[in-house]
Amino acid sequence: MFAGYEKDSSSLRQKYKNLTGVRQISDVEKTIQQGIKFYPKTRRILVVCDSSKSSQVFEENISKLKINGVKIETVNTTDKTIFEISNMIRTLDGNTLVLVCPWRGIRENDYQSTPAFGMDIGRLSKKPYLIADISMLGFGALGGWVTDPVEHGKHTVWLLEKTLDKKSATD
Repeated sequence: MFAGYEKDSSSLRQKYKNLTGVRQISDVEKTIQQGIKFYPKTRRILVVCDSSKSSQVFEENISKLKINGVKIETVNTTDKTIFEISNMIRTLDGNTLVLVCPWRGIRENDYQSTPAFGMDIGRLSKKPYLIADISMLGFGALGGWVTDPVEHGKHTVWLLEKTLDKKSATD
């Protein structure tokens, strides 16, 4: 659906020592809303998380989302094995979308890479799955990162104010 792209040019960074990157925001709620636009019969979102600390925070935040007419459920590798989660995905009905959190934890040699995990989810799921990351784009996923121009503008102004206050861009 969308993906931010930022090419890190070493020659540009050498020429402009104070160059900063683009601030990218992952908006999971909008990712889900876009997924529902593609699949308007969606009544359930199954959120698949790993056992990492960042996934626990992701799971906690997403469980607070309220989307009209859609039930959000979470499952993680703390409570279930990849095999059990795969079986859940395989048996989902056509009214369920899968959302994979930004995957961090490949444990117990289940997978050697995140894209390998993504390919299996794509094979098991009856439709493309959603992600709030870019690592699984091209492996059956919809989603990605998007650069939010409002957030980017606010961050740019903040950097300018900080620089002008200090009368230097050294740090």
